[in-house]
Amino acid sequence: MYAGWGLPWVVAHNKYKKFSPLAKLVCKYYGTGHWGWGSGGGLYTINCAGKKVKMKKAGGAWTIVGGVPGGGAAKPAPPQSASTLNAFVHKWLLTTMGKPIQRIGETDPNRLECWDLAARAVDEANLHGYNIPGYGKSGGLTHWIWSDDAVVTCQNGRCTGEPNNVKAGMVVQLELYKQKKGYSASYTGWKHTAVVVSDYDPSSCSFGVYEQNPKPVHKGTYRLCTDYGWTITGKLIVYQLKSEGGSPWVLKYDADAPDFNTPDDHDDEEVLQRTTPMVLLATMAATAMAVSGFVGCRLYSNRKRAGRDREMYVTTEADEDHDEGVE
Repeated sequence: MYAGWGLPWVVAHNKYKKFSPLAKLVCKYYGTGHWGWGSGGGLYTINCAGKKVKMKKAGGAWTIVGGVPGGGAAKPAPPQSASTLNAFVHKWLLTTMGKPIQRIGETDPNRLECWDLAARAVDEANLHGYNIPGYGKSGGLTHWIWSDDAVVTCQNGRCTGEPNNVKAGMVVQLELYKQKKGYSASYTGWKHTAVVVSDYDPSSCSFGVYEQNPKPVHKGTYRLCTDYGWTITGKLIVYQLKSEGGSPWVLKYDADAPDFNTPDDHDDEEVLQRTTPMVLLATMAATAMAVSGFVGCRLYSNRKRAGRDREMYVTTEADEDHDEGVE
């Protein structure tokens, strides 16, 4: 399936495509969304954040001219059974404690958002023979949909679905989820993502997660019940990731395939104030409103970004003109 894997494999599978999408795929192979191009002497040079690849077009097909830079994407593993996906994600997740996790190909070294932990789990699974078609999509009750299999859906402490089916390796999406008992409380921003690290425990009506932002990966707990003095507000959905047949890499390096959603589409929020006395929460909330107008003890970022691909291309309109000139 991956005989001859490498940049020549990527180009050969897209040799009749337009220049712009092909150049984007070349740089995706090198793990970057930054790219530019130049031409001269019948050759076209693609610059992937310093890694340069020369190409030419003859007979309607693109080919590589000369050598190619090293350091591209690793050869994918053979296809794996979807039935082992949760176990794989869980095993990988246990290696992330205390680390800042970014999705593969992230170009901003300072970026650390909760979304990236689940996105990196998808990346790692696809590298190891699974086929999860993308990072989900915007929408739904909690603003992000990871798959069409919602195991449990909760609103203000009332849940549908079977909590006992919540297993390690699943992904949790939350909106303003607040758990409070006595003088302690924890809460999320209006969008937050976590990955289940321990199965649902009916004795405590909770399950464990790994999550990040603003801190690197750390452990958290989410309850689904309002008994024993707990009050819960907000929304929570647990998703089972889906691994489909075939190879994710054929899709990922196909110029005609739709782009995967990126973390920038997620508009992630900073999250989690754990076990904070309510008197202190009130004081911090008052200070926050006086300084910034935000409501709540944590100042949410509410940062809105354009899609990464639109930001990072050196040219957009010029690329379209360029395509017309070389077809």
